[in-house]
Amino acid sequence: MKKIFASLLFLLTAVSAFPQAGTLGKGSVDTDLGRHLATKTLIREIPLAKGGHVFIQNNFQDFEVRTWDKDIVKTAVTVRYNGAQPQTDEALWKKSKMVFSTSAGTVKIQRMPDGANTIPSGNKTSTLTGSDLSPKPDHGRTVQREMIIYLPNTATLEVTSGFSDILITGKLTTADFKLENSQLEMGDADRLKLTTGYSNAVCGNIGTFDARFQQGRLIAGNVQSFTGDTQGAIVRLGDVEQANLQSQSDDYEIGTAGTLTAHKKMGTMRLEALTKTLDFKGENADVKVRSILPGATSVSVTNSFATIDLPLSSLKNYAVSFTGKSASVYAPFEITPSKASSGIPADKGVTRFTHQAGTSGSTQTSIRIDCTNCSVDLK
Repeated sequence: MKKIFASLLFLLTAVSAFPQAGTLGKGSVDTDLGRHLATKTLIREIPLAKGGHVFIQNNFQDFEVRTWDKDIVKTAVTVRYNGAQPQTDEALWKKSKMVFSTSAGTVKIQRMPDGANTIPSGNKTSTLTGSDLSPKPDHGRTVQREMIIYLPNTATLEVTSGFSDILITGKLTTADFKLENSQLEMGDADRLKLTTGYSNAVCGNIGTFDARFQQGRLIAGNVQSFTGDTQGAIVRLGDVEQANLQSQSDDYEIGTAGTLTAHKKMGTMRLEALTKTLDFKGENADVKVRSILPGATSVSVTNSFATIDLPLSSLKNYAVSFTGKSASVYAPFEITPSKASSGIPADKGVTRFTHQAGTSGSTQTSIRIDCTNCSVDLK
């Protein structure tokens, strides 16, 4: 009898643990919402003259921008909602929290935060109440959005966004991104300004690139002109014709560099090849160049507590000048320390030497190194 009673008690307990119709249990599905799920794409088109400006302000919304050859800014927002409650387009636009405004030559597209209970509407403010308000994130959303913006290919794009994934399809003329905790994937651009915090970006070939990058990963193709102010970042660039950068605790890899000027504190700078000039001032910052090509004219490195690799194997005509305290130098020639000038005492522990190879008549690569507590490899 006791066994039968225990079995019945177990069955009653198990049955009561299942969610009843219309309720949600852990790991279950809202069958009512699934049964009446509806999808609709809302379209808004705004004319924009050639060379106009498009500003997108957004948070917590992934979106895509596609360039096209029309002088129209088109926004397509696909919403999924509970079809058991019929919705007009106007109601869905309001629930999508999308706001559009225009001024001379500018289109502004703004997505209001989910927590906002008012949204601009022309010269008025609409108040969202009751079912208009998005429920708490852990309860799911009655309205889900997917957003695609079609951008005239002559327009300037400006984006301010946080906590979102952004995809750019097509080449941009001029773009300015300010991102926080976001992911950006884009193709080529003539001019790009990128200001980020805790974000990642993958870009194509860029003409003029201005990067203010902190705590993230930046990958780009070939760049004509790169200006960087980076901190705690991983940076991978293709071939760069000209670069000027401030760097702290970054890991840089660059393909073939033409003219490079860098102020770097900690981290590493690696170049596949150098074709013109390198002016590097660092502290605890390693510099590793795989190849210095014969056309290079000047290499200047001032550093401390670092590893420096400047191979001379590709050069036949060069002049080296080295000054360093407590430094180890490995060279493809015999090092003969310079003697102190008459009347000037030699600095204790400081090594100075010069070396010249080739003829002075042809183009000569000047290499000047001033490094304390460094390991220098010239082989």
